[in-house]
Amino acid sequence: MAKAQSKQEETKKREPALERLEVFTGKWKMQGDQFATDFGPAAKVTATEDYEWLQGERFLIHRMSGKLGDSEMACIEMIGHDAAGEKYSVDTFYNNGMKMKWDLHEKHPGSWMITGDWPHKGKTVKVRCTIDFRKDGRSNTAKWESQKEDSTWETFWDLQAVRTS
Repeated sequence: MAKAQSKQEETKKREPALERLEVFTGKWKMQGDQFATDFGPAAKVTATEDYEWLQGERFLIHRMSGKLGDSEMACIEMIGHDAAGEKYSVDTFYNNGMKMKWDLHEKHPGSWMITGDWPHKGKTVKVRCTIDFRKDGRSNTAKWESQKEDSTWETFWDLQAVRTS
């Protein structure tokens, strides 16, 4: 009983901006498509994801493991809030040794956007992902896009995820 109370007390202490990240928490099964673009050939994307609070509930930890076509893919992320603004920082570490820093912000309730600069083929490409949660919180869609040289956006991943717990 004491453990449950301390968990509730920690949650109550969480700042409202961190509370909004609660929509991500849980285990998810993701699937979707990579489209044939400069990022690679058309392929199926399948993965499991897990979002959980680091003890103290000031950072959200995201683990993803799956396949892009026949290739293994995995990452771990730490998501925190920038108290000076309305954005969140995302530090990502990939199984191929690459690491990235992303910005995350809530566009409006239930809709989030991740943005960052992706090193690709000797240059830096602007990348964004829009994640839209259904009202029941049990599923979401994610669209990953890269900015082309003419400033238009091209979708390279189209994903759906279902909460499994």
